[in-house]
Amino acid sequence: MAVFSELMLAESLQRLTAKTHFLIAYSGGLDSHVLLHSLANLKQQMPFMQLRAIHINHGLSHNALHWQQHCQHVCRELEVDIIVENIGLELHQAIAKGQSESLESLARDYRYQAMAQHLQSHEALLTAHTQNDQVETVLMRLFRGGGVKGLAAMRAVRPFATTELIRPFLTVSRDALELYAQKCQLNWVEDESNVNPRFDRNYIRQQLLPSLKQRWPQLVNNVCRTAKHMATADHLLSQLAEQDLARLKGSVDQTLAVSKLMLLDRDRCMNALRKWLQLRQLPLPSTVKLNQVLSDVLHCRSDANPLVSWRNGEIRRYRDNLYAMPPLIPHDTGLVIVWNLSQDLTLPNGLGQLTAQQLQAAGIELENNLPVTVRFRQGGERCRFPGQLHSQSLKKLLQQWQVPPWLRDRLPLIYVGDQLVWVVTMPHLGVDSRFRGDDAIAIHPTSSEE
Repeated sequence: MAVFSELMLAESLQRLTAKTHFLIAYSGGLDSHVLLHSLANLKQQMPFMQLRAIHINHGLSHNALHWQQHCQHVCRELEVDIIVENIGLELHQAIAKGQSESLESLARDYRYQAMAQHLQSHEALLTAHTQNDQVETVLMRLFRGGGVKGLAAMRAVRPFATTELIRPFLTVSRDALELYAQKCQLNWVEDESNVNPRFDRNYIRQQLLPSLKQRWPQLVNNVCRTAKHMATADHLLSQLAEQDLARLKGSVDQTLAVSKLMLLDRDRCMNALRKWLQLRQLPLPSTVKLNQVLSDVLHCRSDANPLVSWRNGEIRRYRDNLYAMPPLIPHDTGLVIVWNLSQDLTLPNGLGQLTAQQLQAAGIELENNLPVTVRFRQGGERCRFPGQLHSQSLKKLLQQWQVPPWLRDRLPLIYVGDQLVWVVTMPHLGVDSRFRGDDAIAIHPTSSEE
């Protein structure tokens, strides 16, 4: 067993990052205590290093307050500033709503969200995941049917929030950290949930790994080597997907062309779709859902409007373009919003914001002090362009403009009195065509995300 030293940690950090400002995820347990203690000692030799710690109180144990106080006491002794974030209320509400099937994954998601809020761009987040954690992660994902990316498990460095997350202990065993802790006479807390076998990771750690290591003494090193092989394979697949995506662009920004996708074989198509969803910052669906995209979306009739949805994501098709997006927020098309043009108007359901600007020779002509309202498509609307004698069906115009069907009842329609005078451009929704009236007011929509 390799012996852990502070010099090893310094070399690991220099190899993994150029940053010298760190936010340490500190639970109070053995691994994170060793990380905090060894970094505090290094700081005495490297005064340019800046440290902060963050403790997340999950509120799931009757000992949670004791652990928090322990962490605060240790940080005071080491002269390291500590942030305490209590996520107990949010976590219990999410559990009550059934937002996740796994308490482990739900707590992890909320924990990382809390840490991301406090992490500054010039810092890196440090966690104390060990070689043992890596093995447990690989086995959990293997038993759940994980693919190449899943079996690559945890990376020593990965992007996180506006900066990066670093795991400097990923090649260090838990036994080596325990020897260091005993030598330095450290006191740490023990989370009683770590011995509860109903959690998958605990079952693997306590019941499965001991017997496996008796049969295969090199199991830990071998599994970690497999994870490295999977990480290499995942990197190569990612490069291939990026090359494919450059050739698969649809006619609308951030879409893929269905006709081009269908030229790829099944495996390569799935690889490209996964990368595309990752770039769109959407959660990856199951293999079953991706197979449904191939069978029900790519191979449907060109005039169909298929939909495949999963938790926090969906894929739709319109003509030859494939769209990926978060699930659409329910929208009441019967809304009638009175607009005071002297103020910006924030539209509901993330549709954006409207700004009116006074002009002299273009836009909408206002007269007779008629109210200006924002409405949404009901069906049967007609538009007459300036200089034309006859009106046209808005339905046909939306088809000509190739507006996807699921967006047509979300485009803001500007009325003066009861007359439709403007169909607003919504570039953040992928809709760039508009109908406008004669003159006087220009209306500029912007995404609510901007």
